[in-house]
Amino acid sequence: MRTKNYNDNEYEDYSINRKLKVSDNDSGKLIDYFLTEEIESIDDYIDFLREVEMAKPNDSIRLHINCYGGDVNVALNIYDALRNTEANVQVNIEGIAASAASMIMLAGNYWSIYPHSCVMIHAWSSFSYGKWNELEDRFKFEKEIWENQFREIYKKFLTDEEIEQCLKGKDFWFSADETSKRLDNYQAEEAAKNSAANSIVEKYTQMMQKEFDLLNKQKAIPKTPSKKKPTAKPKK
Repeated sequence: MRTKNYNDNEYEDYSINRKLKVSDNDSGKLIDYFLTEEIESIDDYIDFLREVEMAKPNDSIRLHINCYGGDVNVALNIYDALRNTEANVQVNIEGIAASAASMIMLAGNYWSIYPHSCVMIHAWSSFSYGKWNELEDRFKFEKEIWENQFREIYKKFLTDEEIEQCLKGKDFWFSADETSKRLDNYQAEEAAKNSAANSIVEKYTQMMQKEFDLLNKQKAIPKTPSKKKPTAKPKK
């Protein structure tokens, strides 16, 4: 297989050991990315995020995960980008998807899980330094914001009880089989949600189209010019 070099637009062999590969297929682009190292700096993902942002509905993103996690803010950036892309996102769990990597895992539309892979989820951790009032303000902010984000992201994969246990410090490990079952439920809920949203959009689109058709019909009807009655001239 041949693939485009996203840096200089020349073609290279697919065998080159690179994390990001962009190739053309029959319907559009195929964007392959291997998330394998600790998630640290957003600078490591700029080329990938650029491809995700430019992806079209006919393109496909295939994300390969074998990662122990890392920086939550960087992971949130990747998660949001994948959730907002117009392309189809397939996530392949090919080893471990732990901590922040488990969050990125949930940004897919489709999943493939290797038999000996596993997933680990726990509450996010951080460290801070500074004056006491700064630490106190940051703690209050992060507790409210991050806990809400955690609940929002994992609510279809974990139960409410498991989420609360996570936030209190419990780690959850899932085998490939258990992960597959939970992702099936997650995907079904996503499909139902998208179907309902599409139905609402279609309904209002039809209503708007009827309004436009009516307006155009009214514009097309020629107006009959009104005849003015002659006014009688006053007699002298």
